[in-house]
Amino acid sequence: MSTGSVIRGGTTERGTRGGRPSLLRRAAAMERATWVNLARWITRRPAVPDGAEGFPYAAAMNPVLIAFIAVSAIEIPVAHLLIPWTWLQIIVLIIGIWGLGWMVGLLATVQLHPHLADGTGIRIRNANRADLAIPWEAVASVGQRLRSLDSGKTLQLEETRGGTAVIVCVTSQTNVELRLDRPVIFELPQGPVEAIEVRCYADDPAALAAAIRARITPAKINTADQSGTARGRSSQASPRSRRR
Repeated sequence: MSTGSVIRGGTTERGTRGGRPSLLRRAAAMERATWVNLARWITRRPAVPDGAEGFPYAAAMNPVLIAFIAVSAIEIPVAHLLIPWTWLQIIVLIIGIWGLGWMVGLLATVQLHPHLADGTGIRIRNANRADLAIPWEAVASVGQRLRSLDSGKTLQLEETRGGTAVIVCVTSQTNVELRLDRPVIFELPQGPVEAIEVRCYADDPAALAAAIRARITPAKINTADQSGTARGRSSQASPRSRRR
């Protein structure tokens, strides 16, 4: 691993002036994004830019989300029949419709935001909660390994022998591991984290790993060529400097 430099990666959950965003501000941003994603889903506008390839990760989440949506839909008429007071029926109806829409919006969000591979790097995403941008030149290798975690928290950290691993899990699991060529700093909700490994989950881990391998090899070659060219120019300039 090269430790001569540190790359600053990216994430959607960046800090604000004076520090990290407050919990209330993050909750408000997630609420707004959920409804925006619901509108994008209805109008069939996925968050995959031109030239990028998407790799979904939500297959394991879909049954749970659909079950919650079904229960929420059933609760609305049941509550209306059981509550005798009209004013309370209206309040419960509004809350029920909001909750149902929010759950559908969450389902839409995980469908619209797959992992992305493009010409500059790989973005490891999970709905609105994680968006880690890693340039190809920082990726040393990629492998497949199914890991089960004790916690179901989407974004986790683990200390390894080489340094910190950032974990973006789905249903408490990861199955793809990116080992980095040098440390990458990610701006996470808990603050900047310097990581040497990123683990994530994909519906088709073999396809994601193959796409990463296909892209990191040219990136390494280009980086080596640029370094060689720079050294060549430096060596050509040295005799002139000595003659002067």
